[in-house]
Amino acid sequence: MSIREKTLLSIVITILFLFLLIYGTSETLLLGSFANLEENLVLQNVNRAKLALSSDIDQINSTLGDWAPWNATYTFINDRNQKYIDQNLNIESLANLRLNLILFLDPSGKLVFAKAVDLQAGKELPIPPNLLSNLFSKGSLICHNESDMFKGIVLLPEGPLLISSQPILTSTWQGPVRGTLIMGRYFDSELEHLSELTQLPLFSRRIDDANLPTDFAAAQSHLSIEKPVLIKSLSQDSIAGYALIKDVYGDPSLIIRVNMPRDIYQQGRSTIYRFYLFILFIGLSITALSLLLLDKNVLSRIGRLGLNVRNIGLCGDISPRVQVDGDDEISSLAAMINEMLDRIDRAEGELRISARLAAIGEMALMVGHDLSNPLQAIMTSVYLAKEKLNKYSLQNQKDPMMQDILFALSSIEKQSNYMSEILSDLHDFTRPLNPKIVDIDILSFVKKVIAMMKIPKNIEVQTEIEGGLTWKGDPTMMERVLVNLINNAIQAMPDAGKLIVAVTGSEEGTVLKIKDTGTGIPPELISKVFTPLFTTKSRGIGMGLVIVKRLVEAQGGSINMESVMGKGTVAIIRMPNRKT
Repeated sequence: MSIREKTLLSIVITILFLFLLIYGTSETLLLGSFANLEENLVLQNVNRAKLALSSDIDQINSTLGDWAPWNATYTFINDRNQKYIDQNLNIESLANLRLNLILFLDPSGKLVFAKAVDLQAGKELPIPPNLLSNLFSKGSLICHNESDMFKGIVLLPEGPLLISSQPILTSTWQGPVRGTLIMGRYFDSELEHLSELTQLPLFSRRIDDANLPTDFAAAQSHLSIEKPVLIKSLSQDSIAGYALIKDVYGDPSLIIRVNMPRDIYQQGRSTIYRFYLFILFIGLSITALSLLLLDKNVLSRIGRLGLNVRNIGLCGDISPRVQVDGDDEISSLAAMINEMLDRIDRAEGELRISARLAAIGEMALMVGHDLSNPLQAIMTSVYLAKEKLNKYSLQNQKDPMMQDILFALSSIEKQSNYMSEILSDLHDFTRPLNPKIVDIDILSFVKKVIAMMKIPKNIEVQTEIEGGLTWKGDPTMMERVLVNLINNAIQAMPDAGKLIVAVTGSEEGTVLKIKDTGTGIPPELISKVFTPLFTTKSRGIGMGLVIVKRLVEAQGGSINMESVMGKGTVAIIRMPNRKT
């Protein structure tokens, strides 16, 4: 079977499998998502109802906060004056505050005054018998201290009561406490107001009701202080949220139910049916489109890639590269093939360099061994000859031949020193490096190196180094590195220029830059400056920067060169922070 047939069969099987998988799991996943969305909406509405109830209790508490700490109330609890009753405790005042009950108690908890009102009928009601004993059945709500305050729900035989209890104080909140003021509002009559306020159908039942409806009884078995909210679907068209409400003592007292139609769920079922049709259409479209695009976007490109690789293998030249357009796995494969060819090319270059370095090492050992002793003998002989001729020259200062001989001997000595430097470079290149790492104060070290060098007068030297910077390195090695790089910079500015030595530090390490304003290095040569035996100078064998690179890397650092023709060159040394 060809790749084309295998690919087409894979697409068809995959689309069929996905369709069946979506069809089989949509009831769980998609309808589950709609159900979760529906439950979240119900939960929000339940929380709205709870918040409305809490706000209602807070409103009673706020009203009480205006009455209890009031001089008039503080006086009334002692003298029971009729004026206070007529002005503040009439039916209209309590109706405006939507209060069914108001109680004044003395510090011992004895009832001083009480009034009950039917808000719907607008008339006064008799005080329920055993009101205080029922009100305090679970615990006292008497405020003995200035900071005491109670608010919440109390279950009475007459029905659930929203109450607030605060100590009676002066208008400046001063004591001593003269009693307790309690305000209450019956929850059953308030439920309709809360429904209108929240625009939600609200229903409630007492937790101790012996005749709870079936759904309330089922909800009660699942509700608890730890899990006070329950969402439950009643049918395909209705869903409800139940909330457990605690009384003023923190015990379960009421169950509130919020009813909602299941519009989201029904919309989800309709959406899933249309989704089935859409998936089927998409599957057929993908299959047809795959037949048209398969050859153009995949198989033909793979064929061209294979042909390019085959041609490179046949010609034996790895310099050509494969070409594949696009930005996908096939183009990535082409890029990896090209990267592999690049690595092979670099490996061959490194092998050539390694062979060259090995040859240099052998040559250095041979040259150092064969030329070191004769060169030292020549330099010694020249030195002795100059010493003798200098004495003779002092006695015969006008002998021109003697001056010529001295000049010739000086030239021989200069060239011998230059040859000695070359041998030293070759020797340094072959010998193993064992840096002795110590802390180096960069500012003083750089100044010391610059001070010991012979800087031409036409070269301006500038240092940009922060005080207190240090690096860990071998002072001898770093001195040679700086001397070599500074000499190179000076030689790049034969007429005049500026030499800048800059050092910056960070958490990663230290960066040293040696900049010159010379002629610069051509771009095609900048990558070769660290190659052994490569040089752009008329003199030298091209080992200076190679040795500099070895010295820097032996200390854990790195070096690179940047240059702009006509503007100058900068050598950048990076020394990491390391332990000695």
